Amino acid sequence: MPPTAVRIENPCEGDQLLNCQDNDWSYQVKESKRARRASVRVKVRSGIEVTIPIGYDRSRIPDFLNQHSEWIQHRLERARDVKESLNPDAIRLEALDTTWRVSYIKTPGDKLELRTPGPGQLVLRGHIDDPVRVAERLNLWVHKAAESALIPWLDRESKRLSLQYSKVSIRHQKSRWGSCSARGSINLNQNLIFLSPREVEYVLAHELCHTKELNHSKRFWDLLTSIQPEARSIRKGLRNHNLPIWIWYPFL
Repeated sequence: MPPTAVRIENPCEGDQLLNCQDNDWSYQVKESKRARRASVRVKVRSGIEVTIPIGYDRSRIPDFLNQHSEWIQHRLERARDVKESLNPDAIRLEALDTTWRVSYIKTPGDKLELRTPGPGQLVLRGHIDDPVRVAERLNLWVHKAAESALIPWLDRESKRLSLQYSKVSIRHQKSRWGSCSARGSINLNQNLIFLSPREVEYVLAHELCHTKELNHSKRFWDLLTSIQPEARSIRKGLRNHNLPIWIWYPFL
């Protein structure tokens, strides 16, 4: 498909967030105090988003988009493909050694419910034609499953290793498996339950060691490798995981 040019005779006006549209594309314009130049990105959820510095001449936006039209078209097609591949038939939680079969029942209306009628069974019932809403609902389920598994898991490891933390939170993070604050508060990524038990235990030990050494110094690695001798090799392996595409929906 050839790139589509953007033509706007009357540029949109407004403040922080605008919805603009021409014959081919609709897009949002956001003003940012931190932006130094115009930029564009395409998100699965919201589509084309243009960020401009405060005071930027909005009449320049059509030409700016024309300059990037081929890239924009490519990203729009990719976003469409992502949406079409969001609904999974099965979910494998490697850390828990469980596989959940996912079935879908379409019913009238906008409501979407997720039920667990039996072990290893997930049923989404309602407005199932919107893969974005399906991904949202599945992510909520993953979050709850992660809370149920990871919080007591961390508590057991804390007692076994005699490394105390102050509190724990489960979050959906894009680039970190875990983190630890100076006060001993640990954050764990909900997606840890897609990893192997060995990898989860490494992340838990890693964060618990930060309660003693809040850095990655030699003392930190000496402590961690005394607990997990293969820590460095496990850490390298964590960079190569391909998680289900629908997991990343909030960041797309």
